[in-house]
Amino acid sequence: MLSTAESKRPWRAKAAYPYMKAQGGGVILNASSFAALDPNAAVKNLSASMAAEFAAANIRVLWPMCRA
Repeated sequence: MLSTAESKRPWRAKAAYPYMKAQGGGVILNASSFAALDPNAAVKNLSASMAAEFAAANIRVLWPMCRA
């Protein structure tokens, strides 16, 4: 189950999408807490999905692969 902050992450990115598209692109950086049970899996899958969806608008979605 996602925490409150993580569950709002996709909605914040989608809210920023029209503004980033209008300016010709941009970068979204997704990161997670080390306290999560498996921080990289959820953030990686979410970010990969967003990257595929936002690529046409020249918006890159990045996620650091952190190891505890």
